[in-house]
Amino acid sequence: MVRLRVSKEACVGCRTCELACAAQRAGEANYKRARLRVEDAFPVPAAPSFCRHCPKPACVAACPNGSMAVGEDKKTRVNVETCTKCLLCVEACPFGAIFVDVVTGYPLLCDSCGRCVDFCPTTALSLR
Repeated sequence: MVRLRVSKEACVGCRTCELACAAQRAGEANYKRARLRVEDAFPVPAAPSFCRHCPKPACVAACPNGSMAVGEDKKTRVNVETCTKCLLCVEACPFGAIFVDVVTGYPLLCDSCGRCVDFCPTTALSLR
């Protein structure tokens, strides 16, 4: 399975990855609609947080109606057609890597599309 990886040493906290993600997945350059997040940290920048596609995801176990599931490609996804926006998945994630779309209210998970990798100016992000 190809997953997003980050080199914490190379990340400068510029947040370009967030803009690229939001533009690719939500169609707008809005940090709050990105599927990965760079938390504010001073004086040292923080590397982005994103879904790790855990082998036994706590978010999937917490979902009361099966809207969160692991696909054949081993990636965790949310089915927005059945999701009730209870956000128990957000609370259950031990990595704080599920975010809420400020427009739709649905959970957002990184799906390792790679758009952020294409725009990272320090090559801190990669797909492996």
